[in-house]
Amino acid sequence: MSKKNRNLPTQSNSTNNQQNRLYLEARKEFFAGPLPHPDILKKYNEVFPSAAERIVAQAEAQTAHRIKIEGKVVQSEIVKSYLGLIFAFIIGVIGVGGGIYLAALGNLAFGGIMSGASIVTLAGSFIYGTKSRKDERMQKRNKI
Repeated sequence: MSKKNRNLPTQSNSTNNQQNRLYLEARKEFFAGPLPHPDILKKYNEVFPSAAERIVAQAEAQTAHRIKIEGKVVQSEIVKSYLGLIFAFIIGVIGVGGGIYLAALGNLAFGGIMSGASIVTLAGSFIYGTKSRKDERMQKRNKI
């Protein structure tokens, strides 16, 4: 902050009705990011030579680490998705196949219930999962 006096009379008993005016000028600066403001980095270098270089290297290493972790998270989500599909298929085949087997043995009611329940459960899981992913995407969009 700096104060500037403008149009102040040179004598305290001014005859030409001038008013004392005080002008105040304020400046606010905002800086955001993984690194300190360049002026602050410069001051670090004044206190400790090559400090700015070390701070920038540390920020670069942290960024690379985050990118690596995000890659692993994405890869694990892909694996989980494929495993979910595989296990859903296995459960569906066992459920429907078991129902057909029971129906072939003569227990039509229980075989139909078992096959129907397997299909309804898998369809419900698919619908619930799709809705959950859609809601999650909407929440992420709203945060941006």
